[in-house]
Amino acid sequence: MFLPKKAQSTLEYTLIVAAIVAAVIAAAGHIQTKVTNSINSAGDTLENAANHISDLLDDIPQSGSAQQQ
Repeated sequence: MFLPKKAQSTLEYTLIVAAIVAAVIAAAGHIQTKVTNSINSAGDTLENAANHISDLLDDIPQSGSAQQQ
């Protein structure tokens, strides 16, 4: 019940390609999670910085016509 040499070689290559495709799919899911987390973290950091700058600007006294009235 041995396969001919050509059929055995084709089967081996098919298994190797299937293993590589499975590894790529598994890695893609992991990478997507990491990228999503990084983007969310960057967005949170930017939002915090914008809020901090807004708070600082609110503390600066305004000059102009509004105070003179």
